Amino acid sequence: MTRRASNIISHSWTNRNVMTTLIVFVVCVFLNLPAPDTMCQPISLAAVNMQSSSPKTAKEIEYEVKAAFIYNFMKFIEWPEEKNASQNKNQTSANPMIIGVLGLNPFDSAFQLILDKEVRGRKIHIVEISSYHLYYEASQDKANAFAAYQAQYQDIIGACNVLFICDSEHDYIEELLSLTSGHGILTISDLVGFAKRGGIIG
Repeated sequence: MTRRASNIISHSWTNRNVMTTLIVFVVCVFLNLPAPDTMCQPISLAAVNMQSSSPKTAKEIEYEVKAAFIYNFMKFIEWPEEKNASQNKNQTSANPMIIGVLGLNPFDSAFQLILDKEVRGRKIHIVEISSYHLYYEASQDKANAFAAYQAQYQDIIGACNVLFICDSEHDYIEELLSLTSGHGILTISDLVGFAKRGGIIG
């Protein structure tokens, strides 16, 4: 590859990264979220240093934006009274708003952007829930695998305010949504057709 061609590709890559940085920064400002630390530098410096630094991948940026959307969804939801209890008798602080992530978690550290936020005076807490897909595949008794999974994880799922169902669970959406019935849980997924299969936000 010639030096000129190499420079064109390098500049093109740098420009794409700068544009991605600008877009995510604007989204963060619009959603009233803190911009990731890597975006707090002047854009000119970002352009100069982009090749030598380790910019976030498209997937990392995608799930940071999705985490921001989940946070904003939560601000406009009316949960049933049992989910709204702001304080237990034995606690001195408000119960947290729990976001459950069920399956192989694609968010990595994306939720760090919202963990210092509050929803109606309540902190946000993230709970990772084991994948039913992996549980089912490892089960020696597949006929009773769902009942065993339910016995182990129903209480955890039932305590969630929000349940994000990951792509790894695409074959078991109906079964997993049945675990949320009657618990006042906002179900969210980025799976295609999730809302048509009974989810609340797709």
